[in-house]
Amino acid sequence: MGFWRAEQTLSGADIAWQKERERVCICHLADIADLKLPLIQSFLKEVESDLYGFANMDFEQLCWQMRIVDGTTEYLRPRNVGILFFNDLPQKFIPLSQIEIVQFISTPGGDKLSEKIFQGPIHQQIKDALTYVKNVILKEYIRKVPDKVKSIRFYNYPYIALKESIVNAIYHRSYEIREPVEIRIHPNKIEILSFPGPDRSIKQSDIDKGILVARRYRNRRIGEFLKELKLTEGRCTGIPKIKIAMKNNGSPEPVFETDNERSYFLTTLMIHPEATVSEQEGEQGGISHGLSHTEFSEFVSSLSQVCPKFVPSEDAAIILISARDGIDMKSLMSILNQTNRTRFRNIFIKPLIEADLLELTAPDKPTSSKQKYRATKKGLKIIDKVTNKHTLKK
Repeated sequence: MGFWRAEQTLSGADIAWQKERERVCICHLADIADLKLPLIQSFLKEVESDLYGFANMDFEQLCWQMRIVDGTTEYLRPRNVGILFFNDLPQKFIPLSQIEIVQFISTPGGDKLSEKIFQGPIHQQIKDALTYVKNVILKEYIRKVPDKVKSIRFYNYPYIALKESIVNAIYHRSYEIREPVEIRIHPNKIEILSFPGPDRSIKQSDIDKGILVARRYRNRRIGEFLKELKLTEGRCTGIPKIKIAMKNNGSPEPVFETDNERSYFLTTLMIHPEATVSEQEGEQGGISHGLSHTEFSEFVSSLSQVCPKFVPSEDAAIILISARDGIDMKSLMSILNQTNRTRFRNIFIKPLIEADLLELTAPDKPTSSKQKYRATKKGLKIIDKVTNKHTLKK
């Protein structure tokens, strides 16, 4: 999938450059003990590697086989790629090696509704971020065509385009630059930002066309691991797949941007023209149920500290505010523009109940047709704290 593809034949200079890069990519802050065997075994099992069967192999030998350590007998250290994949929290050693999702009401200058930070091994970050995007951001639309039996289905954003964009950003970012991969979700577009940009040998005209081919990989071993996990193909197919996915969905052309210094790379995916932007703004930003805009924003910010990982804070806020006096499932789904009852229960309701923010009004009759949901004392306390704060100011 990558932007940067290795040519079939590398020059001597390119081979030397790659070897030197691998040599310097040692994580001097970490020790070999920071490579966690359970994570390594889980990876080997998932990719069906022959190494998974060698349970009695010496740990250092296994790490050498996987090319995740380097150095000498006296000074053996993990390589950055080993820490990024096989440590529970690589951010301790490689700061900001994470994905951050930020949602805005209207523009970057507007109030920030929510922020989600995904840490841990980078392949798990990718999976978690994709799960969040798929469950929370993506919406399917159905357009009925006159005089035709079959309706046209499309999404506000095609999943494949988002997946390829996110994986490309993780694959080709620099882990020496202390900046996260940032996914900015606006009402009318999604931006994926990473640092730095593509190689200077790539012409701006080719970038404009979405053609990014160079001889050198920035993170060759990361790409190899992602390929084994089937998260990337590693054959320069990422950008074309993004373009095809957007076209097949009826979406505008994606935009790929960088500057003359190649200091960043920004992918912009515009919302499908028929997706209801007003609905997204209205359902998520406009329902305050007696709270001022400032109070609602502060409530969302407070919830982000206790809200389950995959539940967007603004949606949780709307649910809890709506459920102060009890509300049925159908009404909640209508407020949040949700149509799949099972999905809504699993993605929104159950996690909030488990977090002790929401409760059943009839817990002894969970399947009752008269069942309602209401905010718990814990949830109400957060609301009251925000509203009382602003009441005292008046």
